[in-house]
Amino acid sequence: MSCVRCNENKTIKAHLIPQVFCKEVQVCKGHAAAVKEDGSFHFSQSGTFDRGILCADCDGILGQLEEYSARILKSIRENSKGLSFGPKIMDDVDKEKIARFCVGILWKYSITQEQYGKINLYGFQDDVRRIAYSEMDIPEWFDVALFRLRTHVQDDGVFAYRAPLIDRKNRVRLYRFMLGGDLSPQNNTK
Repeated sequence: MSCVRCNENKTIKAHLIPQVFCKEVQVCKGHAAAVKEDGSFHFSQSGTFDRGILCADCDGILGQLEEYSARILKSIRENSKGLSFGPKIMDDVDKEKIARFCVGILWKYSITQEQYGKINLYGFQDDVRRIAYSEMDIPEWFDVALFRLRTHVQDDGVFAYRAPLIDRKNRVRLYRFMLGGDLSPQNNTK
């Protein structure tokens, strides 16, 4: 197979949920468990990947956004420990990088195989790819909201990751996914 973005013949093991987030939920050398749509479990040390969608260069561009976002989400966990529940605002966060990171995950899930959790972006797939790769400005119809889910006030751990799940509220289409305990819904109107 060739790269979906640039047609390079050699593709790599492209992680759909970035490997850094998948490894966070492991305990020692324990395996992370995934649940397929039919309810069955499969185990993974580093998450789900697709060998036929991206070349190293195209995956690497998204990887830079993934590394930045991993640092920010870790900082959110560390800085929210001990704080009361409720909204908090973090300074010095590049919101555009976070949005493009979220878009990148959605795009990868839109080009993967059904068995890996493929999602439908309807008529927005090309724009989503262009947003992820900074080939266009982030349009008004796209937004990101981050939520840090905690079990108690001192919670700074990670506990799960989840592939994108589509939802619809009136004329707004939402795509929700979880990375270690941070939930990132995106939406667009149709």
